Amino acid sequence: MHTTNTTFAGGYVSLGDVAGSNPDGVTLNDLPIQNCIDDLSSNGGGTLWIPKGRWAFSSFAPKSNVTISGMRGASWLVQVQPKKDITTGIYKAWGSGALKNFHLKELSFDGGRVQQPLNPNNDLIRFALDRGDLIENISITDCDFQNAQNNFIQVLGGHPSAQLRRFNVMRCSFVTTPEKVFSGSNAYKTSMDAVRIEQTYDYSHSGDAYGTVLFRHINIADNYAETIRTLADLKRGCAFFTISRNSTRNMSDCHHSVDGSFNGSICGNTADVEVDFAGPSSFTNFIEVQGEQILVTGNQMDGGHRVVDGIFITDYGRPEENGEGHRSIGVQVSNNHVSNVTRHGIRVLNNSACTVTDNTITNAAKYGVSIESGTGRTGPDGVPLVSSGCAVGDNQMSGCLDGVSLAGTSHVLGENTLDGRDALLLPSTLLQASKYGNFRRAHAHTELNPNPHFRVSITNMDNAEFYETSYPAITAAKTKPDGVPQAVVLTDSDDKALTALRCSTRIAVAVGDYVYGRVWIRTGTATSLSVFIQEQDASGAFISNTFYAPASVPSTWTEYVFRHKIVNGSCAKVAVHVAPASGSNVSANTGTSEWANLRLSRTPIGFS
Repeated sequence: MHTTNTTFAGGYVSLGDVAGSNPDGVTLNDLPIQNCIDDLSSNGGGTLWIPKGRWAFSSFAPKSNVTISGMRGASWLVQVQPKKDITTGIYKAWGSGALKNFHLKELSFDGGRVQQPLNPNNDLIRFALDRGDLIENISITDCDFQNAQNNFIQVLGGHPSAQLRRFNVMRCSFVTTPEKVFSGSNAYKTSMDAVRIEQTYDYSHSGDAYGTVLFRHINIADNYAETIRTLADLKRGCAFFTISRNSTRNMSDCHHSVDGSFNGSICGNTADVEVDFAGPSSFTNFIEVQGEQILVTGNQMDGGHRVVDGIFITDYGRPEENGEGHRSIGVQVSNNHVSNVTRHGIRVLNNSACTVTDNTITNAAKYGVSIESGTGRTGPDGVPLVSSGCAVGDNQMSGCLDGVSLAGTSHVLGENTLDGRDALLLPSTLLQASKYGNFRRAHAHTELNPNPHFRVSITNMDNAEFYETSYPAITAAKTKPDGVPQAVVLTDSDDKALTALRCSTRIAVAVGDYVYGRVWIRTGTATSLSVFIQEQDASGAFISNTFYAPASVPSTWTEYVFRHKIVNGSCAKVAVHVAPASGSNVSANTGTSEWANLRLSRTPIGFS
């Protein structure tokens, strides 16, 4: 041994028996601890026992085949913030080689957090991987952590050839105690991440292709965290991970985040923010996902009317990629319960083939589910990223401002309900009926359009309205959709005024009411078209127009659906129009389009 009077037999040593050790919470035990670890590792491995007491230390290095254990709640390892610019307490340093079979269990840790640290980025535990390094079979279990200066546990990958395998953090707690929450200093306000795993090398010079995996088989389960930044924060390069059955409260950022990670699950977690928690005025998300083939299921979240979005699935990219981004792909969000958030229950931005199904969202200040496009990032081809091919169905929402908002292309919708009724919202969009599951059902409805088949007497124009100064010419179409008795060609030849046809009697409405529509359309020479709804007050005076247009004009007969919600308290009636050659209020557009079977109702409309 490097010290005297040390017990070392059968792979076991007690720190209390080592000369120079002292559990007074002041005397640094770096050398006794390090010598024990070195001797255990060089003799085939074993256990370093930490007796009851407060064992101060500044920094020491883990070694292979060593377990450090004690009595949870009684055996304390207390980090003393360094007087020199050292960055970690327990530190596997860059270039120190492989680390295998290292374990911490049944210990209590105090990170010694101070308001004016020499280095605010001082982690309590850090594993750094350099070129060719391997870290394998690491576990941190049944431990209590408090008051890290920066992160409690961090793994850094500094080269594409570095590898981490089998990393477990289970049944631990991570907290910032109230007296260690700082503001107005160079310290972070709270301790940062419980577990943070990330690549650190410069991608623009490494030759590393997107999707390179450094960190595999990560299990973060059954932990508790309170008043820290994030519990699980898995950055680019993580794969085959689970974040499960954790409980978090009053976090200062995302409760869990994966950023550029693959093939994992975030399941069975609970999270809440108290209304009177003295943290930020608002928080970002409970769960944020940026990655591919990730399952988010069975999580329970209460935002306390402080958290912005419950679950946020989005695209991602690093600064070195100069604006190039990557869409999240194949993320499944199911059977979660989100409540009391200040924006959306579930938000999906610029993603592909993601599913949002069977979730319960209560009291979202905006949409229960929002599918969005557009952040400024582009794909490898230089084309801006958008959402496409997502599926949203069987979500139940209550107390939300609105239900489902959909942007992007090629989405498929099932039945979603808001306060017991259909929850489709398509801002300025006609959605293909074949892609909206709720409309594939044969819902009974009361027809509000007395003339759905465009039977118009040219002599008296008995259901047409002169909109501005022009209305479309109407002729019979040569083809029609199957099962529909009549179709018409509408021609807009006036490039001075918006040409439109009012296709219903004015419908009496009140704020909060809905008008649903279903119509067949085929384009002719027009390059755009729309259905638009004009809101009017009780006297018939104009309030506003809302235009609903397809993502692209169809060259074959295609059936579309739309839904309009009355949000203006002065609105007393609406009139539904079709504009054969304009997708918005643009008077210069001209051309022809074909229309059939425009039906209107206060409830969703079934098959033709």
